[in-house]
Amino acid sequence: MTSSPALWLMAGVMLTSTTCALQPHDSEAIAKRGVAALSPEDTFPTSLHARGPSNGRENIYEDGPGRLTKVPFRDLPCQNCHPETYADGTLVEEASYRPSCRDCHVDPGNDEVPQERCLQCHETGFNRYSVHREAGLECMDCHTSNDVHGNGRIQETMYAPDAIEASCFDCHADVADDSIESHQIHMDSVDCSACHLETAETCYSCHFESFVEGGYQDRVLTEHTDFVMLVNNKEGKVHTATYQTIPWKGKTFVGILPIFNHTIMDAKDSRGCGDCHDNDAVREYKEKGRIWVAKWNEEAKSLWLRKGVIPVPPGWPYRLKFDQITYTGSPDDPVPGYPSEDPESWTYVGNVPDLTQDFKDYVDPLTPRQMEALMKPYSESGSTK
Repeated sequence: MTSSPALWLMAGVMLTSTTCALQPHDSEAIAKRGVAALSPEDTFPTSLHARGPSNGRENIYEDGPGRLTKVPFRDLPCQNCHPETYADGTLVEEASYRPSCRDCHVDPGNDEVPQERCLQCHETGFNRYSVHREAGLECMDCHTSNDVHGNGRIQETMYAPDAIEASCFDCHADVADDSIESHQIHMDSVDCSACHLETAETCYSCHFESFVEGGYQDRVLTEHTDFVMLVNNKEGKVHTATYQTIPWKGKTFVGILPIFNHTIMDAKDSRGCGDCHDNDAVREYKEKGRIWVAKWNEEAKSLWLRKGVIPVPPGWPYRLKFDQITYTGSPDDPVPGYPSEDPESWTYVGNVPDLTQDFKDYVDPLTPRQMEALMKPYSESGSTK
């Protein structure tokens, strides 16, 4: 499978595991949540995997950049996302492909799927360190069968509140009663990811003409890593997020969605108070009422990208500033690499997007009160200076 750099086209399928029979962890997790254990045969037909990654992608696209491009999803060159071969090694024929157990299983119902098979599709974040992988954990040590085969309810995307059952508390329930001060302060209002996820990842300026008119070419200016955005999720907790910028025919799109990409840090390396409170992005917001995320130098053909924690404030389409860039050549020019890293072939468009989307079914910006709390300097003990 070729992974598109457009986050919105990947958004429906950014899970991380695949198996068939219920594993012991699955049963325990389901029992803890009080969810009836249905068989994969019962739930798979309505799952995102069975309905095809394109279903989740379509919902995200049509509600996001599709409103800018006006190109129907059915006309995009990405209707069926699949690996190059079925699990048994048989070559996938594009014209006849339909999502099925064969994508992952050699002997459906009797075999366990190796993690290598999962990673053929679910690769986001797996090029970086994770304390879980370092400890030898694999996908199904955290994810449940329902995460893969569905839970019997149709989900619009993986971001739906009950689409993913895997929870940090399945293994780390003791943090609710430990003596770590940051846990006690933030347990009810901040998701684990806000402090323990190392980085979000995104592509800067996904050139959509190259995708649509250039035959599904992944052309981007560069990648943005070593940052996380903070939003409110629908469970009422501060959660990590990422963004995507897309130029199209001289117009631009910026969107924000939650992210959890399995780049989990060692506890000793996790964020401290000053990484979020009174950091450089927050100080810029306090002083100037906006936060630059990306700045383009047209003369030098260079792009500056902000690192660290970036809060998403109220009115973020006017408060977060992105210099938008577009490719100056033909959409079907050969792509020199991914990321393309050919800044001389890109040019400035503007920093006021023509369309923004924060997908209010899944996330909300931080509140004024939360932004005020972030503006206050905190000591390492967590008390206000």
